[in-house]
Amino acid sequence: MKKLGKVLLTTLLACSIFATSVYAEPTSQQMQEQVDELEEQVEQAEDEMSSLQSEMTELMTAMAETEEQLIEIGEQVIKATEDLEEAEQRELQQMEDMKHRIVAMYESGQTSILEVIFESGSISEMLTRAENVQAIHEYDRAALDEFVATKNKVANLKETLESEQARLNDVMEQNEQLSQELSEKIKEKKAEVENFQEQLEEAAAQAARIAAEEARRKAEEEEKRKAQESQDNKNNNNNNNSSSGTVDTSNWANGGNGDVNVGAAIVAAARTYMGVPYAWGGTNYKGIDCSGLTMRAHEKVGISIPRTSTIQRQYGKAVNGLANALPGDIICYDGHVGIYIGNNKIIHAPCDGYSVMEAGVYLGGTKEILAIRRYW
Repeated sequence: MKKLGKVLLTTLLACSIFATSVYAEPTSQQMQEQVDELEEQVEQAEDEMSSLQSEMTELMTAMAETEEQLIEIGEQVIKATEDLEEAEQRELQQMEDMKHRIVAMYESGQTSILEVIFESGSISEMLTRAENVQAIHEYDRAALDEFVATKNKVANLKETLESEQARLNDVMEQNEQLSQELSEKIKEKKAEVENFQEQLEEAAAQAARIAAEEARRKAEEEEKRKAQESQDNKNNNNNNNSSSGTVDTSNWANGGNGDVNVGAAIVAAARTYMGVPYAWGGTNYKGIDCSGLTMRAHEKVGISIPRTSTIQRQYGKAVNGLANALPGDIICYDGHVGIYIGNNKIIHAPCDGYSVMEAGVYLGGTKEILAIRRYW
């Protein structure tokens, strides 16, 4: 429903020249204040989104570093596992070697170490045998202790590495969760920025429309004032010429002689503006509004008419109904005018966002013809 409301509001703003609101509109100053406030909200939201994106960048960098550490520790765990297996094999090999030496020392399988020592031929030989047995024993014990120590050291290292690996995995999971949360926040903030921007565009368009409407009303009031001043001077001086700085409305009131060739020339002049973009207050090929188009089309054939649609509807010769309209006549609506070209069609400058074009005389059934005026 909110989106539908925005679409409707945008449509009304885009073609507001065709309608007169029954409700009081804000002033251009009030609308500008609203535009300024929305610009601040857009800027603040964009700053917040930028901060979130920076935070996301830092998090991605940290996750990349953690991933590199995991790869490195994983390789160390693999190496420690291989070293542990090798140490265990060496320990087993040492035990096998000890067994072989024991078997070699007791070839009969029944002779004890003491018997081997005391069966020696002399004390010197006995001591030598005893020392040899002790030396072998000490070597085997030292070697076995070394292998066991090495195995334990590698096992402890592997356990430490696996613990660090588990810790880094937990860190990575936490960072991934944080990354998802930041992504959602950035998405929400982006939607908020887009929403503010839409509101800003709508408010700016409305502010421009209201400012142009105020300018148009002022121009109409000035034109009426000048017309009244001219009429007063005419009555006071009994002179058909307007005084300096006023507008002569005599030709506007009388119109012309109805030469269809002049009407056709007006239509041809209007066609030269086809495709020119609509612009409030515009009167040239860079941008033109509805009454500017009708004024310029008449001006090109040497006919002066009022500037605004409201005054154009008040002067000229009245044409009784569309059946009696001729190409070159001005079709007048509420706040809008167009040049009649025949076959129930007009050339007009529609509204903001459009260009001068041909259209059906009833504008798609949305406008009522209030008057038809002929100035030629």
